[in-house]
Amino acid sequence: LLHYFPPKEDESLDGEDDDENKMGNWCGWHLDHGSLTGLTGAMFTDCNENQVGNPDPERCGLYVKSRKGDTVRVTYDKDCVAYQVGEVSEILSNGVLKATPHCVVGASGKKAAGVARNTFAVFMQ
Repeated sequence: LLHYFPPKEDESLDGEDDDENKMGNWCGWHLDHGSLTGLTGAMFTDCNENQVGNPDPERCGLYVKSRKGDTVRVTYDKDCVAYQVGEVSEILSNGVLKATPHCVVGASGKKAAGVARNTFAVFMQ
């Protein structure tokens, strides 16, 4: 289980900021080391552990870098599983497959206060 804690009060009130340095404020840019990672859709909970909607649906979530270097927001339904390639697959395929650079951007704005993000990841070796 990957649990992303709610933003601090001052962070949640920042509003919109597309600055590349703020990308990944919940989990910075990285590559997974294994061969393949499966990710369930995100679930958001408030301080009382009640399930709530994404408090910042236009910005919050998983982002990847395309092979061209473009930053792309990844969206998929809660009842789906997304997969991303890890470093082992890139090495074993001699670069035919590329590990997926990715990060998780946290919610901002008044609705984000007290809201955490949870997702389940399966790291396949």
